[in-house]
Amino acid sequence: MLDLVADAGWLATSLRIINVLQMLLQGRWLEDSSLLSLPHVEHASLPAFRYSSSTPCSLVTLTDVYLTRVIDLVVNVAVYRC
Repeated sequence: MLDLVADAGWLATSLRIINVLQMLLQGRWLEDSSLLSLPHVEHASLPAFRYSSSTPCSLVTLTDVYLTRVIDLVVNVAVYRC
């Protein structure tokens, strides 16, 4: 299908098909946070990752106290779901 619409020159339709395929392969909506692709991270634990610099690489610069809180929140949500 993607080949047909791309050959016809329908850019908007091609991009929509690519988005749908991406959502199907990753098992999440396009609007969802990319952090949900990580193991044991669910919607309930996303607020623990929100702060001034909200990139996954910035987790390396967190203080030990804050990092411990994030890990505890993620683990508690994972244990609660089991």
